[in-house]
Amino acid sequence: MSEAMAEMSSDVLRGYNDSIILAVLRQGDNYGYQISKRIRAASDERYVMKETTLYSAMNRLERGGLVSSYAGDQTQGRPRIYYHLTDEGSTYLRAKRAEWVLTKAVVGVFLDEDTTTMTETATASGVAVTAAAGRDEVDANAAYL
Repeated sequence: MSEAMAEMSSDVLRGYNDSIILAVLRQGDNYGYQISKRIRAASDERYVMKETTLYSAMNRLERGGLVSSYAGDQTQGRPRIYYHLTDEGSTYLRAKRAEWVLTKAVVGVFLDEDTTTMTETATASGVAVTAAAGRDEVDANAAYL
């Protein structure tokens, strides 16, 4: 399959839904439908988070103390529920961003054709990467692993 024809399985992103939502909320408080629209727009329509996925994630994030909610302006009936990124959510998002850099570096060892980019990314994030026999290898004894 060529890169132009490549499709992304929703399973690939499932583990990142919480982080994606928190990253959107880092830009400011927002309500569910607008969060969904921002995700869709930022991904150039390549990822559309289903409403049930979004709201179950919002409930999970709120129960975990990563977001808080409050009633906003009333529009045609009940008030919109806005979500706010908490300090705990910001800390969690920073940790997930560091984890993402490591994940890209490790997966890149196997899938990246441009190992220079992967090596630079991994090294910049503090992951031990060594060049051996023309291939990049991630040090299994690195502190992150």
